[in-house]
Amino acid sequence: MGNTNKCTMPSDALVIFGVTGDLVHKMIFPALYAMAMRPLQPDDVVRGQYAGYRKEPGVAKGSDVETFSALRLFIDSWRWEGVP
Repeated sequence: MGNTNKCTMPSDALVIFGVTGDLVHKMIFPALYAMAMRPLQPDDVVRGQYAGYRKEPGVAKGSDVETFSALRLFIDSWRWEGVP
């Protein structure tokens, strides 16, 4: 008996488990970034600090360290075409 569960639709999905170190920063992330994502513009990035962060133990009163960020990414791929 052969395999009767054949997938005929191409997939863009990529799952990476436990990748760390130099290989990731020099090879994997740049390759993924270059595949379909447009370059980030200043208006696509928001960084901030949650209210009350400076009151946390061990945090300097004048700290400007970000505690969160949000990115708006654009993926140029046939699979995501027209998706907001």
